[in-house]
Amino acid sequence: MIYVIGHNNPDADAIISSKILVDILGYKYATIEGNDIEKSDINLIRDCMDYTPVIIKKDDVLNHRYILVDHNDVKQSINDEKLVIGCIDHHPKIGYDKAIIGEYCSTALFIYQLYKDKYKFNKQQKRQIFMAVLSDSKFGRSSRYQEQDKLLLKELGFEITDDYFFKCFKETELCTDSFKNNGYKYYDKYDLSSTYVERLGIDGIVNYQEFVRRQNNFLGIWVDALNNKTYVFLNYKNRFITDTYDFLASRGTTIMNDFIKRLRLQK
Repeated sequence: MIYVIGHNNPDADAIISSKILVDILGYKYATIEGNDIEKSDINLIRDCMDYTPVIIKKDDVLNHRYILVDHNDVKQSINDEKLVIGCIDHHPKIGYDKAIIGEYCSTALFIYQLYKDKYKFNKQQKRQIFMAVLSDSKFGRSSRYQEQDKLLLKELGFEITDDYFFKCFKETELCTDSFKNNGYKYYDKYDLSSTYVERLGIDGIVNYQEFVRRQNNFLGIWVDALNNKTYVFLNYKNRFITDTYDFLASRGTTIMNDFIKRLRLQK
């Protein structure tokens, strides 16, 4: 059986990308048992679709083949590259070598770009893609959101306004569980774990910073969505580094790229 699968603890883009690609190709979308929806995206997902994935038991993963979406590193999902038959993503290529990568603000939008001349998207699908863009562009405020994304959204019949932010934005809970798991990703190539906190302001940021200090090889990101600032805490190979961006910096296309540049300079 072939399944379309997003990364562990999928967010709106991973879930909607899986669903849209399944609509086009005719497979089923799946997740591995034990995965939970990214809490900050639950309302966005429920607003546009019923999320009913096939749940694959961990001891059954090896019995299937997969198309990866919204990630290209198998360590973020099935953990075995031999099981992959294809991949569509919008993150920098750090895993599956044959991944199709598009520099768009969401994988769902990239799928639309790939198939818009071959497949007729209906109104519901277009709205689902819009919801994925809202999530991955932080409601149009992220550094990831570029002119080409705006033009494709216009084709879909949508435009991002501040109304969506005030209606849909959900603050990350300030607790250890959130610090450990919210937006969790593991970058196998760098032995680096990462989470992020999204808040309206910086109340509680010191607690998150101290949490990151206690971790090994950990990238912590605090997004102040109210003031459009991003605070980065990196504890890597016994060095603790802080950085600040005066905009909402994308983890995948801005912060990780700066992290990789820093590693190269240290060699």
